[in-house]
Amino acid sequence: MWLIVFLTKIRGDMLFRNRFIIGAVAAACMMTTTVNAETLLLQEPSIAKDKLAFVYAGDIYVADLQGQHVKRMTSHAASEYSPHLSPDGKWLAFTAGYEGNQDVYIISSEGGQPRRLTWHPGIDAVKSWSPDGKQVLFTSFRDIAHNRTGQLFEVSTEGGMPNKIMQAVVFDGELSSDGVKLAYNPERLAHGGKNGWRNHRGGTTPPIWIYDLTQNNYLEIPHGNFTDSSPMWVGDDVYFISDRDKHKNIYRYINEQVEQVTHFTDWDIANADADGTTIVFEKGGALYTLNTLSGATKVLSITIQSDLPQRRIQWKDAMTALTSSQMSTSGKRVLLSARGDIYSVPVKDGSTYNLTNNAAAHERDGLWSPKGEQLAYITDREGRYKLELADQYGKVTKTINLGKNTADFFLFEWLKDIRIYTL
Repeated sequence: MWLIVFLTKIRGDMLFRNRFIIGAVAAACMMTTTVNAETLLLQEPSIAKDKLAFVYAGDIYVADLQGQHVKRMTSHAASEYSPHLSPDGKWLAFTAGYEGNQDVYIISSEGGQPRRLTWHPGIDAVKSWSPDGKQVLFTSFRDIAHNRTGQLFEVSTEGGMPNKIMQAVVFDGELSSDGVKLAYNPERLAHGGKNGWRNHRGGTTPPIWIYDLTQNNYLEIPHGNFTDSSPMWVGDDVYFISDRDKHKNIYRYINEQVEQVTHFTDWDIANADADGTTIVFEKGGALYTLNTLSGATKVLSITIQSDLPQRRIQWKDAMTALTSSQMSTSGKRVLLSARGDIYSVPVKDGSTYNLTNNAAAHERDGLWSPKGEQLAYITDREGRYKLELADQYGKVTKTINLGKNTADFFLFEWLKDIRIYTL
C-alpha cells in the first residue's frame, strides 16, 4: 500500500518558498491558443431583418444572417444578456447590471452608447418587443410579493414609466404581429435558467398559453408533463422548444395540433427566436437557422476575433486550488495535485516541475510509488477517467482503463486493496 502524507505535515517554510513557484508553473501551462476558425459557446440568439444578435463571453455581438461581419456591441465588465433586436433591426434591447442592478438597456444595432430604460431596484429581464418597435417588453417582480414568476411590462424606447401588459404572471412571452395575442410561459422553468432541465418531470414543467388581450381569454397549447419554452410567432402559428421526445427540439402549434419540427438527438436546442419565416436557435454552442417553410436547418459558421482577458497568460497561485499531496519516501520532494495538474515540488533545494502540463485535461490524486521512482494519477485526457503511470519526470509509461462508472473516482480508494509494488 502506498503511503499518503497530507500537506499539513510539510514544513511551513517549504510551503512559503514554493508558493510563488508553483503558481508560476501553473500559469505557464495555460493554453494561449487563439480563437478557433469557428467560435462556439454562442448563446441567446435574436434575429430581425438582416441581423443576428447573440451573447459570447458575457458580451453582445451583432452579425448578418450568414454569421459574417461580426461586430462587438458591448464591452462592459458586467454581463449583458437576453439581447432582442427590434422588429426593424435598428435597435437592440438587453438586460445588464451596469449600475449594480439588472435593468433594461437599448443600443443602436450599429453600435454606440447603451441607454438605460428601467430604474426599479428589482430585476428587469428583457423578453421581446412590441410589433411596432416602440416598446420593449420585459418581466419584473416589482408588483409581486411572493412568487417564482414576475409580470410582463412594456417601456417606451424614449424612456418613462413602464406599463403593465396584464395582471397574470409571465415568465417569457412574445406578442403576435398585430399585437393582439400573447404567447407566453405563465411560470418559470424548473432549474437551469431560461431553458430548464431536459426531461425534468417534477413540479414545474410550465405550459405555453395564448392570451387574447382584447377578449381577455386564453387557450392552452396541448401540454403534458414536459418542459415547453421560448414561445415565438411565425405568422399565425406558435413555435416553441420542448423535450416531449426526450430531447429538446422545436415544435409548432398549428390547427389546434402540436407537431415536431426538428429531430436532433446530439444536443438540445436552446434560446430560439423568430423573424418572418426564419428561426434562429442555439445548439451545442453554435447557432443554427431553421427555414419554417422547407424545414431545412443550417449551422452558421461564426468567427469572433476579440480581446478576451481570460485567455491571456496569467500568474495564478496554485496553492488555493490544491486538492491532494504526498511526500516522497526520501522526504525530499512532495507530489502536489492542483489546478488540474501534477507537480513535483522540492522540500528544500531544487526545482518545481509540472509533470503533466496539460491545460486540456484534468489530472488529480497524484501518488508516488513506494520507491519514489514512479507516480500514478487520474486523468480525463481521453474523455473518461483513467489511471496513468509515469516516471518521476512525468513521462507516461502505462495507461489503465478504469471502466465506465468513473465520474467520482479517487485514486487512493482504488489503491486501498490493490498492491502495485511492481510499477
